[in-house]
Amino acid sequence: MAASLSQPVPWPEIPGYRIEGVLGRGSAGVVYRAVQVAVDRPVALKVLHADVAARGRSVRRLQREARTTARLAHPGIVTAIDMGECAGTWWYAMELVDGPSLAEKLQREGPMSERDALRLFIPLCEALEHAADAGVIHRDLKPGNILVDSSGRGRIVDLGLALAEDDPSLTAQGGMLGTPHYISPEQARNPTAADVRSDIWSLGATLFHCLCARPPFAGESVAAILSGVLYAPIPDPAELAPKLSRNMALVLRKCLARDPARRYQHPRELREDLESIRERRGVSVERRSLDPLAGERERTRTRWIAVGSVAAGVGLAALIVLRPWRASEPAGVESVASVAF
Repeated sequence: MAASLSQPVPWPEIPGYRIEGVLGRGSAGVVYRAVQVAVDRPVALKVLHADVAARGRSVRRLQREARTTARLAHPGIVTAIDMGECAGTWWYAMELVDGPSLAEKLQREGPMSERDALRLFIPLCEALEHAADAGVIHRDLKPGNILVDSSGRGRIVDLGLALAEDDPSLTAQGGMLGTPHYISPEQARNPTAADVRSDIWSLGATLFHCLCARPPFAGESVAAILSGVLYAPIPDPAELAPKLSRNMALVLRKCLARDPARRYQHPRELREDLESIRERRGVSVERRSLDPLAGERERTRTRWIAVGSVAAGVGLAALIVLRPWRASEPAGVESVASVAF
């Protein structure tokens, strides 16, 4: 039995492709490094496990990912190449990106500088603009779904949860919700309610992680994380990353406004503000429209108590010095205090 468990699982045979190695494994399948033989092109080949494909749901997600990605043509989005089924094995071929995921990069290198984050995220905003203009919502943006190629450019992948305007609504069954650390509040409540502003929240939460070395909300369980997403004020980015510019902190807060109407309404608006930061110009964020930060209400209350105490002290001192209760005296008559000397 032990010997059989130690034997390597044979690679599948996909007509037209030559598999050369494993790029990654997951519960639903394996992603292989392969070559499309007819054109000698390196590809990433996603192949579903046979038992997973038999249940049908993962096949529909694979089909959705391939068909939705095929609708898009942008250098910031991984290109779909082909999809098919052979002897019960479902597969999807896509452009091969030579580089790690952003999640792996953060784990290996730690948080990014603001300058490097701007270089990565401005093109990602352009990619998200393209998807939004095509009526596609990703619904699962996170560091693990952004690949960083050898030139340092980010590439969005995994549109398996993507919702297009002409697609039927998905439900939260079978883990179709998104990733808790980066999911928007409205998507956490109702997965079918996600729109482009949900993607902006997720991209903002990813940018927050890149700059502040952690996602905005954390916890020991999915329930604890979702509770933070739904109800907790966001941590102050400036406290987590003291070198962060004031404008970048404001942009992060606007991305993570709990009310979608207070967020950026389109990725274009976010891109324009990031470009303004890069060019050392102001951003289009009104502080009064932002949600309070963690501890901000308490700090504001303490500050007003302090101001009130100082004002009361100044007023009392003025009363003692001016003594407005003292009766006015006739002209030419010295007060008792003055004649005592």
